[in-house]
Formats: sequence, structure tokens, C-alpha cells
Amino acid sequence: MFLACFNQIDGLKVEIESIKKGSIKAKLKGYFESDEAKKDGEKILGGVRKLAESKLEKEYTEMQKVQAEKKKTEVETEKLKRESELRSKELEAFEMLEKKQELENKLLELKVRREELQLFQEQVKTLEDLLAKEIISAEHFKMLINGLPFLIFNNNTIEVGASFKELIQKKLIEIL
Repeated sequence: MFLACFNQIDGLKVEIESIKKGSIKAKLKGYFESDEAKKDGEKILGGVRKLAESKLEKEYTEMQKVQAEKKKTEVETEKLKRESELRSKELEAFEMLEKKQELENKLLELKVRREELQLFQEQVKTLEDLLAKEIISAEHFKMLINGLPFLIFNNNTIEVGASFKELIQKKLIEIL
């Protein structure tokens, strides 16, 4: 094709001196029959050179644009990766704080329950003491649970009725 283009110029004859296979390498020899043919040849070769330079320059510019975009994408990717890691660490720290707060709340709840239990135990002990004093000081005392005798005190004698456990088993007392 290259030769066909040159051979169309009047007064220019191009011959192949040698050609090698692989990446095509050819040695051409041109003969100009006139100054006009020489000028036409120069114009064509100059135009081919400009086209080749333009194409190479365009490819180089495109390659630089692609490399710049690639670099920009790499920088943005790295930035996003760092931001993601930072957010991940922030989320992890927030979750740890949340768990710490939950544990502190449970600890506080346990302390309150312990204090309530201690208070209840003190109240039970006080009630037991009061009941024992009242029972001992009374001549007659009768405690019934759902109509069944639980404890009877009569003239300094104690009569024990059904146990608490038996009352629960007979479903006369419900524990919630």
C-alpha cells in the first residue's frame, strides 16, 4: 500500500531493496525523475511524518491522561480506604463504649438489687422478731393460710400445722 501511494506520483519510482520478516522492516530506494516529483515526494513524506508525529503525540497525550486518571483513581481509592478504616475504627470504638455503658448499667442494676435484697432481708428479720415477740407475749395466737393451720400458740404450747412447702405443693400458696 505504501509503495502504491508513492508509485502514483508522476516522476517517482520506488523499489524494495530488501525486506525482513518479523516486525516488517523494508529498505526502499526512490528515484525522482524531476524536481517537481521530488517536491511532491517531499510533501507526501512531510505529510506522512506530520501524521505519524500527530498520532504519536495524540497517543502519548492519551497515555498521559490515562496515567493521570489511574493515579487520581489510586489516590482516591487510598483515601476512601483510609476513611473506611477510620470509620470502622470509630464504629468499633463506639460499639465498645456502648458495651461498656451496658455493663456499667448492669453493674448499677445489680448494686440496686443487692441493696433492695439487703433491705428486704432486714425487713424480714424485723418482722420475724416482731412476730416472735407477739406470739410469745400472746396467750392465744392462730395463723391460718388459706384456712389451714400454719402455726397455733395456745397457753405456752406451739402447734405446727402444714409446712410452707406443703402449702405450695397443694397450690394454696402461689409464688410468682
